[in-house]
Amino acid sequence: MLASRAAARAHTNNLYMGEQIQFRDIMEVLEAIKSRRSVRKYKSVPIPEDMLQRVLNAARLAPSAANMQPWEFVVVMDEDVKKRLSQACVNMPWVLRAPVMIVAIADMDSAFAMIGGYMNSAPVDVAISLDHLTLAAVSEGLGTCWIGAFREEKVQEALGIPAGKRIVSLMTLGYPEETPGPTGRKHLSEIVSYDKYED
Repeated sequence: MLASRAAARAHTNNLYMGEQIQFRDIMEVLEAIKSRRSVRKYKSVPIPEDMLQRVLNAARLAPSAANMQPWEFVVVMDEDVKKRLSQACVNMPWVLRAPVMIVAIADMDSAFAMIGGYMNSAPVDVAISLDHLTLAAVSEGLGTCWIGAFREEKVQEALGIPAGKRIVSLMTLGYPEETPGPTGRKHLSEIVSYDKYED
């Protein structure tokens, strides 16, 4: 088993899309999924730049419809800008405690326009990239929280985002001061059907 893992690690040290991938000892994916929580209390400890770059790179590597990658991110660390974002997030005071806020932007014109014949892929694509980011954050010992309660026009104004770009979500990022316990999830039998839809 150890030999096969070593071989797998060696195999991972290869060139992928022109970039050198370095294998690091990181949390297993399923463990990261199970460990992820919505963190609302953060330590006032800066995130090292190399760690921040790894987390952002996880978002960049996410899949998207037709590989169009219709996402952009604004990383906010300035306290005055964070205050304006907090006001845009219905005055949530706890967001100010996170050392970093990430604003995820969808470029609707640079996305696959017709998922299922009716839907622009950009919000789905951006959500996938953010999910990658959350799991990478967990593997780095960081916490995140999705923020959906915001006024888009106020976020656009605070960051100078053009009106044609849509804000999908804001996300806090930092070292957790406390980690919430697990929350319940539906059983697989409630959400999965085989071969035909069953209510």
